[in-house]
Formats: sequence, C-alpha cells, structure tokens
Amino acid sequence: MVKKFKREIKKFYGFLENKKNFALTRFGDGEWAALKGSYKCIEWSTKDPKFIQELHDSFVYQDPSYYVGVYSPETIEKSKQPLENLTFATVFVNSNYGYFLSHYLPLFHSSKSTHFIGPSKKGIPFELKNYFGIPPKNAWKERNKISDFLMSFIDHSKTRNEIFLFSAGPLSNVLIHRLWKEFPNNIYMDIGSTLNPYIGSALRKYHNPQHENRKKVDQWT
Repeated sequence: MVKKFKREIKKFYGFLENKKNFALTRFGDGEWAALKGSYKCIEWSTKDPKFIQELHDSFVYQDPSYYVGVYSPETIEKSKQPLENLTFATVFVNSNYGYFLSHYLPLFHSSKSTHFIGPSKKGIPFELKNYFGIPPKNAWKERNKISDFLMSFIDHSKTRNEIFLFSAGPLSNVLIHRLWKEFPNNIYMDIGSTLNPYIGSALRKYHNPQHENRKKVDQWT
C-alpha cells in the first residue's frame, strides 16, 4: 500500500470534519532513538527503561481507530501495525504545514471543544475549551501525575466527542495510548511542534515559509 503525503493529512482532516473519534500518535527520529535505548535534545532526553517500555507499548498497540506515524522502512516493520493504521510521522509538517494552518486551525477554533496539552497556551491562534500545562523540559517524568489528572477530568466531566491536542514530545505517545484505551470516545492527536511559532517554543526549519522543507513532499518507502 503506497501512501500519498497530501492524501494522509486530508484523511485526518476528514475524520475531524465528520467527528470520527480516533487517536494519532507519531514516532519521529527522536522517539525512535528513544525506543532503541536513549535520546537527548533541547526539550527532552531519556534512557529510562520503564518509560521506554511504555513508549514501545504505545508504538505496537493496535486498534482499528488508533493510528501510528512512522518515518522509515525500519519503523514501519517494527511497529507491527496494519498498513491502514500507519501514516507519516511528518504528516502535519513540511509541504503539508500550509494545509495544517489553513484547514486544521480554523476547524479547531470552530469546534469550541478543543483541549490542548503542551508547555504554553500563550499565542494559541484558536479558542481553547481547556488548557493542561506540562513542564517545558522532560515532561515525561511527570507522566503518571499528568495522565491521572487527564483521566480524572475526562471521567468526571463526562467529556465525549471532543478534541485533545498534544505537544509534549514522547509524553504525547504515552498519554494518547493510555487515554485511548480508557476513553475512546474522543479525538487524541499528537500535533508535535506545529504550534511552536505561536507559543514561543523552538522553531523548526519547516516553520519558515522560505525554507526548502516547506516544499518537501515526503515519500512512503
């Protein structure tokens, strides 16, 4: 099955438009390196075996509406996911970022039911129903506390058919996995660094409209 880069971002947009509940967790080069034993960057680092096991569990977990973003042939094979549940780890960035800005952001705003889990809400360009703050560095160390709080919130507020956006590094993978298993009646999306220009976090090359990465069409190999 050959996947097309633009078709994939349109697919998830269609899910949102049609209010189809799903989970999307993405494994880029950092998460993949962590799965192999260790990783370090500005926002996070880990070689904790227990957390790495939890990350692995979120990588191989299977459910018809649970989607995993991968970035290389090796990750495709190791995920053991059905091909229909795999997508690009970069689905929201590079040449797809313009579509994300022009389509996803207005939809998040108009839904009136968008929640955000990330290091800051300052500058968010759409209306939030709730914001759940996390530490700006190594938030994964607080995973149990954050997970318990979110589960308690969803349970007691009876939150259903709403959108939860995650910008929390590898913590996103673990939280989405846990929440989907317990409360599959919502949408959980790992949006990575897409909002960084708004919230003041580190910028990536694809954020620059003039950079060549904004023209990069990723290929399924």
